Amino acid sequence: MVDETGEEKIQNQGGIIKDTTALSTSLYFSQALYMIRGFIIAHVLGPSAYGVWSIFRSVFNSAPYLGLGSQQAMTREVPFSLGEGNEKRAPLIIQTSLSWNILLASCAMVITLALSLTPLITEYNVEIRLAGFVFVLNAIRLFLLPKFKSEKNIMLLSKFILSYTILNFVFGLSFLLLLEISGLLIGMIISHLILLSVMIIKGHLSLHLTLGGKILGELLKIGFPIMVLGSILFLMHNIDKFIVFALLGKTMTGYYGLAAFISSVVSHISNSVSTVLFPRIMHTYGKTRNTKDIEIYFTKPMIILAGFVPIILGIMYINVSLVVTLFLPQYIISITVLQILIIGLFFSTIWRLPTNLLIALNKQKMFMYIIFVVLIFGVVLDVVLIKTGSGINGVAIATACMLMVVSVIANVLALLLLKKNKREIWKSFGMIYLPFIYSFIGFSLISLIPISQQIIIDCIAKSLIYFVFSIPLFLYTEKKSGIISRVFSIPKGKRQN
Repeated sequence: MVDETGEEKIQNQGGIIKDTTALSTSLYFSQALYMIRGFIIAHVLGPSAYGVWSIFRSVFNSAPYLGLGSQQAMTREVPFSLGEGNEKRAPLIIQTSLSWNILLASCAMVITLALSLTPLITEYNVEIRLAGFVFVLNAIRLFLLPKFKSEKNIMLLSKFILSYTILNFVFGLSFLLLLEISGLLIGMIISHLILLSVMIIKGHLSLHLTLGGKILGELLKIGFPIMVLGSILFLMHNIDKFIVFALLGKTMTGYYGLAAFISSVVSHISNSVSTVLFPRIMHTYGKTRNTKDIEIYFTKPMIILAGFVPIILGIMYINVSLVVTLFLPQYIISITVLQILIIGLFFSTIWRLPTNLLIALNKQKMFMYIIFVVLIFGVVLDVVLIKTGSGINGVAIATACMLMVVSVIANVLALLLLKKNKREIWKSFGMIYLPFIYSFIGFSLISLIPISQQIIIDCIAKSLIYFVFSIPLFLYTEKKSGIISRVFSIPKGKRQN
């Protein structure tokens, strides 16, 4: 096992807290800008065109899965190689993965441009051509995120995310008012070109492309199951929009897409924690090959997420109707969908840490097969509920149920890999899910209580009541994890040194 002294443990915890705080701050400031930008886009485009934009956005986000696993393997193998002391292999892995992803993204762009010139595509031809260029640039940007993550360069990752958000906010909205969807795409192209040019000048991105056959083969062998697993998880978050688009049309997709966009804000909590912890897991496991040494990266972070995320979800659940009513009244139909998806977000938030553990211990294939069955079940349930007249509310319910099942499976498998017995598993489940049940009862009942006819006063009063209701959850999470006292004690310890 890794022989860490008390001082080393404090430094490691301090590094995790520092990196997580920096990344979380960057993500949430970025998300605030994206929320403002999203509201403006939804208002300018209207539900119908916004439905089309939601599909474009989902396609752009699929870029990391085009490389057949090379990018996912890079995220795993770079810190693992550094942990083993094989520092020469890491840059070869990075450049091979980058070259392969650019090649495949370029092929996808060429195919898209060719299809846009045929009778197969009759609408949004110009936008689809622009989207082809965006896809390639976006693939490179999304490649840099796991690159910085695998190198444990979280500060640079935070600056990179924030820089792109600001550029995209400024240029996207500037051209939106002139050219609508085409303007958004042009703004994305300009933003990417500026940011990627800076990365090349600063030496963080090398376009010295190389395709080492042996390394590429190893990356595909390792990464393909991880990519398939990631693709299934990606589909779980996005297949509902495609089903709504196919069966209910682009206007309903606009209503549903706005709900999915707003509700996704909470996912950045687990994203930041997962991004900071995963390279540490792989680096430690590369050193020791002992599961006991990486258990610390699962247990306490899970307690913290399970304790604090439900509080945030409750505040969102209570206030979401106010936000939509005041700023986007034409999307009032989305409120119920939003509330359902907000509940489902808890489960998608807490599956990332156990998924990290499964990938670290090379158990992604087993998890992949299991959740593929869950995905098929979810798709069938989506279609059945639409056909029976449940509409987008039924799709949201099916999605939330699917996320709940996956979170339970992921946590069971992770706890079994950590060699927990039945009693320990049930105890862990209590620590993970009971805070959510407590919060769910609270915000569900509070939201039903009529306090004032004025919607703003009503939401403020309910939020205050819910905050008081959540104090025991704050105290419980602090008792189990000590996160609040640790956040304040580490800076104090540094000043004393």
